[in-house]
Parts: sequence; structure tokens; C-alpha cells
Amino acid sequence: MPVLVKGIGLNGHYHFLQSEQYNASILLGALTWDSDVVSAYEDQRIDHDNHGIDMYYGIEGTYKIDEAWGVNAGIKRYALDVNDVNDVDIACLGLTYDF
Repeated sequence: MPVLVKGIGLNGHYHFLQSEQYNASILLGALTWDSDVVSAYEDQRIDHDNHGIDMYYGIEGTYKIDEAWGVNAGIKRYALDVNDVNDVDIACLGLTYDF
């Protein structure tokens, strides 16, 4: 059964490709997480409280539209030991504004 977690992460970026118009970077980080799951079986309440610290990694890129605005995209993989599926992948697309 996959478990949803909440927590705080800290990561570092290494820019391996950079110009005035675009950049690309890899990231490596750690997530400290907590999960509280409550379920019921035959009128019996079952509480699962899990927590841990696991790593995540990914790749991100940004393309500058003009001096202030940019478009970025990236993917991250969270290697959570508690999940039966082992890894959680997240893709993101966003806008950046530099001031």
C-alpha cells in the first residue's frame, strides 16, 4: 500500500549547462518525513505512524523569456523506503520571475 508523506527537504543544485538564455542543473537532497495513516478492519482501528529521512534527486532546466521572466521544468525522484512502490516521481512546470 503506498503511503503519503509530509515533510521538509533540503537540496543542492549543480549547474552543468549555463548561458544567458538557459540553464540546466541536477539536484540531490534529503527529505525528513512523517506519515500518519488510520484505517479500520472489522470494527478495529489500526494506526500506522512512520517517519524517516530519505534522499531524492532530479534534473531541472530554465529558459529565459526576457530579463525578468523564465519558464522552468524538472523532474524529481523520491526514494522513500516506506512505499511498496519504492520511488515517487514528480514532474513540474512553472514560471520564474527575477527581480
